[in-house]
Amino acid sequence: MDKIFWIVLRAIIILSRKTYNHMAATTPGAEAAAASPEIKKPRQRSSAYPAHTIAACIAFTKKIDVHFSNVSFTHQDLISKALKQSGGTFLMLLSSSAQYGLLDKSSGEGYKPSAHFKKIDKPLPDENKDEFILECFPKPKLYRKLIGQFRDKQVPSEIGLANILERKYSIFGQASELAASVFFLNANSLKLIGEDQILRIDVDIHSSDDGLDDETEDVKPNNKPKKPQPKISIPNPGSVKNPVFTPPPQVKTKEIPIFLKDNREAKLVLPADFDDEDIRKTVKVLTSYLA
Repeated sequence: MDKIFWIVLRAIIILSRKTYNHMAATTPGAEAAAASPEIKKPRQRSSAYPAHTIAACIAFTKKIDVHFSNVSFTHQDLISKALKQSGGTFLMLLSSSAQYGLLDKSSGEGYKPSAHFKKIDKPLPDENKDEFILECFPKPKLYRKLIGQFRDKQVPSEIGLANILERKYSIFGQASELAASVFFLNANSLKLIGEDQILRIDVDIHSSDDGLDDETEDVKPNNKPKKPQPKISIPNPGSVKNPVFTPPPQVKTKEIPIFLKDNREAKLVLPADFDDEDIRKTVKVLTSYLA
């Protein structure tokens, strides 16, 4: 009986091997799938760009300033817990605020409100708060490049600028659309782009600033002199015949009420002639604020 058992067991093993070899030979791509692991396409990483407006970053930095001292740096995890914000939107707010010069950043230590933010938040009686806000515009590396390219020239449409950001400045996909939208929101709110779509800003961009990455730059708590910042002069309309920029004409607007929780109300102000494309762009910008 033992001899018969081993003969049957051996026959089963041989038959199983033949069946496996036959399936491997007749199944298309089976051998290739077993021999080669799945190859994932590498993800393209965009260059640094402001993903939120200057106004939004000032409000965000104000929240950090309320919870933490500006004397020492605070790790982003502690900031996240205090503000009850997290995820990609929170990280992009941190990055954008640092690029505008509202937050100082130290690698491994975290962030703290900058001296420039203090000027905006608590200006002296003889200081112009709007001028300090305007000085945030040329601080991001990307914006300095765009100012150098389009100063005193007509800026392309938002779609055209998005294409330039992807082709020339390595900001890919939807990131290029968001970066272009935020650029226009900043420029229009600061009245740097007139009705003729020409960018007018009096900025001296130093060559020493080339190559500076605002998103990854480390701000160390030491006594080393800081790099010179771009100087911006705002002419006095009463003493200058030709102002730096032409204010856009007043347009008719329409307010859309939005009812919030706790009996609060917000209002969305749009041009009276808004269309579906304007709505889509508005939704895209509001979506970027979701945590």
